[in-house]
Amino acid sequence: MLFGVLVVHSICIQGWADIAVVAGYTGYFASINPPYGILAESFTIGEIEASPISIPVLPNGQALFFCVGIDSFTGATVFGGVNYLTGRPIIYRGSVVSSEVTSITIPGTGQIDINAVAMSPDGSAIFGCENITDSEPLIYRLPRGALEVTLISIPENDGGAINAVAIGPDGTATLAGITGAGLPLIYRLFPGATEATRIRLPVGWTDTGSINSVAVGSNGTAILGGQDVTSSSALVWTLSSGSLSPTIVETPNPGDFGLIKSVAIAPNGTAILCGGIGDIIRYPLIYRLLQGASLVSIIANANENLGQFIAVAIGSDGVAILGGASETNDQALICRIGPEDNQAAAIYLPAPDDVAIYSIAIGAGNIAVLGGIFYGEGDSLPAAYTLSATSFVVSPVIVPISAPHGEIVNVAVYSCDGLYDIRRIRPYYYLQQDEATNLLN
Repeated sequence: MLFGVLVVHSICIQGWADIAVVAGYTGYFASINPPYGILAESFTIGEIEASPISIPVLPNGQALFFCVGIDSFTGATVFGGVNYLTGRPIIYRGSVVSSEVTSITIPGTGQIDINAVAMSPDGSAIFGCENITDSEPLIYRLPRGALEVTLISIPENDGGAINAVAIGPDGTATLAGITGAGLPLIYRLFPGATEATRIRLPVGWTDTGSINSVAVGSNGTAILGGQDVTSSSALVWTLSSGSLSPTIVETPNPGDFGLIKSVAIAPNGTAILCGGIGDIIRYPLIYRLLQGASLVSIIANANENLGQFIAVAIGSDGVAILGGASETNDQALICRIGPEDNQAAAIYLPAPDDVAIYSIAIGAGNIAVLGGIFYGEGDSLPAAYTLSATSFVVSPVIVPISAPHGEIVNVAVYSCDGLYDIRRIRPYYYLQQDEATNLLN
């Protein structure tokens, strides 16, 4: 894996892939731990209980799942990863109303990591990948209902990896990562196209670096965040829908070892970018970028702990929820930022725990679900929380103590009915709610 990739790879562990789906407020939880079978447990989130999904046992090796997407029209889910013994990629398609999954055919040979996925309005899944064998990026498209992916042709392929994917309202995908020479890499893929379009770097750009996160607003403009390694600064670019080259956004304090980990865009086009600054000692970093602006503004963080933010999501009300990890007291960094706020408000855990937050999704009623890891007492267990739109204390999701070790590293939301996908590597969960307003008692 190349330096500067998505968070999901920085925390991925080698272990068995366990899958479970929460089918609503009534059901049962089970994790499937190939090749050892089903381990039945139960847990609740408010009134929610889980039910099992059936994952085929891999004939050779074990699986790590790196990414998940949901078709907002049909509720179909897709998730991709790798058989970590053979190095071959794996993709399954499931459904929010079924406990069964279907294996998707991936042609070709070689070791391939599926790093990211985004869902198009037409139901197609676009996967950003890295061919480990040939040290080059790969892009797959999986049309709605298809049982085999299509390999997208990549022009001017000079190596590297695709690590982030986002799709705009017109179905155009922006894919980004890092080249084999250590330069930022961007491609655009139009709906139905069989070849990606290479996006030029800004005029005169020669710095090494990577793009770690991409978000696309309602106007089709992509916001890209990462790190300029040469200048030891945060990298923030914008790419309008008709442009073939991004625009550099000015960031304060160049040379402060800034790093953008995650980007989210509010309904009004304002973006929140978060990460950390500092070399040996890191401090949390929050930027706000107004639509059309050429300079970010700094959002003060009410929590004075050291550490960095790793994830951000913005609700329909424009309120951002951020999460990360503290280096001061091993506590999760969680905060809320209103549309007009110049300082983030701290959100607290109900009890002191050694927790880090890796991913956030916001669903109906602007209820957030946060996923991460509990790593106290020499152990590592999944940690999940819910947060209402007005609360300043998260509510814990009860995960059975006998659940396999692992971490929740990605959370996605099904906007039609408030379904939340919580993915973790060993195991992997779907967390669904029928009525978002009933998530919290």
